[in-house]
Amino acid sequence: MATGIIDLDAEEIHKKLEEAGIPQEYLNMDKLNERSQSHKVPLGYLPFELSTKGKLNVPEVVHIRNFTAWELINLSMLNDDLIPEQLIGALNNMIYEDVNVAEFPERVVLEILVKLKANFYNPIIEDFPFPVTRGDIKALEDADKGDLATQIKEGKYTPKINLNLTWLTIDTLEDETKDKVRIKRGKKGDPNYVDAVFYRYTRYGDSVKLKKFVREVFSQEQKKFDDFKRIIDLYEQYSQEGKDILKLPVLPEEDLEAYQKFQLDKISMLTKGQIALTLVSLNGEDFSKKTLKEKIDSLDNRPLIDDSLVKRLAKEIDNLKFGVNPEITIPKNPIRDEEVCKRTITFRVSDILQALPDERPDGYDISYDD
Repeated sequence: MATGIIDLDAEEIHKKLEEAGIPQEYLNMDKLNERSQSHKVPLGYLPFELSTKGKLNVPEVVHIRNFTAWELINLSMLNDDLIPEQLIGALNNMIYEDVNVAEFPERVVLEILVKLKANFYNPIIEDFPFPVTRGDIKALEDADKGDLATQIKEGKYTPKINLNLTWLTIDTLEDETKDKVRIKRGKKGDPNYVDAVFYRYTRYGDSVKLKKFVREVFSQEQKKFDDFKRIIDLYEQYSQEGKDILKLPVLPEEDLEAYQKFQLDKISMLTKGQIALTLVSLNGEDFSKKTLKEKIDSLDNRPLIDDSLVKRLAKEIDNLKFGVNPEITIPKNPIRDEEVCKRTITFRVSDILQALPDERPDGYDISYDD
């Protein structure tokens, strides 16, 4: 694979890529030729042309090296909540250009990781859960395989595939795309008048800011519920394993209600924070320089951004097409006789990271000479 490429001579890389069978859409040799005229990129870096095409605060092309062993080990030991902050630091070090990955859209970070795996590692993700549809279940039942259908529905059996990242397609941003959207409602002077400007994408670093903020806001309450949460987790574990939950401590109803309210308050704060982080201005007031707390306090004091507006914003964000397309053509359905099927698979950053540590490196010759 691409781990055998160590010198960024354009013609040599192009030849090696053809020999290795690496998908050409992941690399842009024209850009490599242009940039190599002005400076020499260090050994071990590959050029990735990104789907945002120079927009949304992302360079058109980045040159990137592979993870070091210690970078990958550090990431593999973290839970999902801690990954973003460490991953931002790692990618900032791995990319040759002077960038801040925290400012990149989250979908671009995912795109970079997919291309890293496809180029520096085996592009296969083994034993990937196959998305089962109602049509699959019906086909099993029609084929007198009702027992298998029941096992799948009850979660006792999950079909798996070896997912090849070369099956994925990358959507590129349209040239005329704007990174902000203005949403207006009513006329100026009306009590419910809204003239709000939002970013049309979420930045990867925003999740770090928001989680830290929520942890700080709810830290004292969280301590009160730590023991309670452990008991709830035990109830779930006992239930899943078929154990007798009557052996566990009884949860007082008032404590359960207080815990549920605490969880709802956290979800509400996360929702407000997500909106606040994308807000640029509201009714002429500049929000771009405000802290997250200042933004949330302002929104609490002026409840103009209601559910209908949030849904409209979500639609605008969803309509911005770039990065890894979730619609995938899979050559063979593992539970039906069809040779080809289409499925929607929404990858997470953690899905790709978890697939990296177990890889066997390609492109190295091992010998035991004296």
